[in-house]
Amino acid sequence: MKTASKRPDGVTLLPWARGKPSVWDVTVPDTYADSHLADTVTMAGAAADKAASTKETKYRQLANSLLFVPVAIETAGTWNHLAVVLQMFYFTYNHGLTLAALNLH
Repeated sequence: MKTASKRPDGVTLLPWARGKPSVWDVTVPDTYADSHLADTVTMAGAAADKAASTKETKYRQLANSLLFVPVAIETAGTWNHLAVVLQMFYFTYNHGLTLAALNLH
C-alpha cells in the first residue's frame, strides 16, 4: 500500500465497509492563508473541502482495494464533510450506538 508518494496516515486492519479496509489521510490547511482567503471569507470550510478534494485525487488509485476517507481540518476548526461523517461513524461504532439512537438517520 505504501509507495514513495502515497503514505496515508492510518488504515484499519479489518474490512470496514464493502469488504474493504478503511484508510485515511489528514491535512490541516490554513484558513487564513492568502491562497485560501478569497474562498474562506465567503464559505466556511472552503479550504478544508479543497484540501479533501486534493487528497481524493491523490489516492484515487486505491479505491479498488481500500475505502479512502480524506480528513481535512482547517486551522480555524472547520472539518470537511467526510471527516465529520467518519468521526460520527467511529464514535457510534466504538460506543455501541446507532445513528437512530443519535437521531442522525
